[in-house]
Amino acid sequence: MIIDISNEIRLKWNTLCEVHNLTKKYMLLSEEYSADMKTYIQPMKEQKDAYEHIVRAYSVMYNNIENTSNKLDKKDEQYLLKNLDKAISHEFRAFYDTIDYFTLVLRNLFYNELKFFSGAEILKVYPHYREIKNRLLELPEKIAIQRNNKDIGNSDPVALASEYAKVLDNLLNDYESLMDNVLCKIKIK
Repeated sequence: MIIDISNEIRLKWNTLCEVHNLTKKYMLLSEEYSADMKTYIQPMKEQKDAYEHIVRAYSVMYNNIENTSNKLDKKDEQYLLKNLDKAISHEFRAFYDTIDYFTLVLRNLFYNELKFFSGAEILKVYPHYREIKNRLLELPEKIAIQRNNKDIGNSDPVALASEYAKVLDNLLNDYESLMDNVLCKIKIK
């Protein structure tokens, strides 16, 4: 038997899954790029908290299936929606914590990889370094703006999260480009 659920419930399940998958992607990448493949625990704690609300929401749906009802009553629907909202909130916190951590990991990598070279040495083998350096200098402000704008009450919180992910993707691309073009061409003194 299939339970009849509202579009609002479907949208919340979709939001929950989208944010979870984004978080997972960047969590795995941050582990790969961090020293000793360290895992940042805070996002996992938020996901554990989200899981509790997911189980509560699913239990309401499952109990309705077991009771051979194919529609949620108003009380059950409100309970389910409340728990989905809470799960989504935890997933968004996990996402933002993961992105914040990963930006720190990458900025550390930039510093540690380039500290042995002068700006002139880097520019000699990679003329685009100045552009990357300017983006790195602008990065704290971009991150602050994104963190200030994080509000899951926004009409499209997944779009906001995706914008923040783009900041990180650009940083990751800059790091990979710089490492490919600098470390391969400059010999460590």
